[in-house]
This record gives sequence, C-alpha cells and structure tokens, in this order.
Amino acid sequence: MGDSDAQRTLERYLYDYMVKKNMGQTAEIFRREANLCFNPALPPLIDAPQGFLHEWWTMFYDMFRSRMAANEAQRDEDDSVLVMQTEEPTNSGNKVIRPPYQDSRR
Repeated sequence: MGDSDAQRTLERYLYDYMVKKNMGQTAEIFRREANLCFNPALPPLIDAPQGFLHEWWTMFYDMFRSRMAANEAQRDEDDSVLVMQTEEPTNSGNKVIRPPYQDSRR
C-alpha cells in the first residue's frame, strides 16, 4: 500500500468513526475539507460496529497498558535485586544499604 493509499484509507476510517460517534456534521465538513472522494453511503472495507479506528485503538491501548505494566513490574524487580545486592551487614546485625556506585572502601 502506497503512502497515498494509506492516507486515503486513514481518512476514510476517520470519516467512518465520526459518523458512528454521531458526529455527522463534523464528518461531512471533514470530507469536504479533505476533498475525500468516496461514496459515503457505502461502508468502509472493514465495517466494525463502533468503527475500525475504535476497534484498533482499543486493541492497541490494551497491549500498550499491558506492556507498560510488565515494564514497571520488571523495573520494580530490578530495583529489589539492586537493593539486595547493595546490603552490607554491620557489627550490630543491622544492614546498611549503599548505592551501587558508592565505593565501600571509604
């Protein structure tokens, strides 16, 4: 799919999304201003109930949130390992936590 095909497809799905969200006037203004050339009475190639863009965004956002949560969990796990690696026992039995970059010989 070329750049112009991709652009026309995106514009068509933007129009479809606006219509399905009851923004008919906005959709028509968009169609005129963007000089879109399609029959608005015909559905787009992928005709999802709430619009293809809504379906796509929902799946994308779920994956994005899942990945962000996994990254955060990994970061928390990495921080726990870092703390465990930098703990040093003292004579009193308490632990002194030193940052990993601090030279313990000081």
